[in-house]
Amino acid sequence: MRSTIGGQLIVAMERKKPIPLGSKVYREKEGRIEEVGKVVDIIGSVRRPYAVVKLEGELAEEPRELYFKFWRPGRERGRWRRK
Repeated sequence: MRSTIGGQLIVAMERKKPIPLGSKVYREKEGRIEEVGKVVDIIGSVRRPYAVVKLEGELAEEPRELYFKFWRPGRERGRWRRK
């Protein structure tokens, strides 16, 4: 894990499938789960991808493990009106 100047974190992924863009990223701190940021890009090779995480705020220390929650774009639900 490496933090960059622009408030982003570069994270090596252990998953074979990439994390969907827009997924929220969390860490565990003192038994609590807190949001760190969200995935904004996937970089690197296919064999060793890295996720670019845009941080919500500053981190005092880099976490050892991060967790994510899948994000799926919602469908727009509308109703057709008859005339």
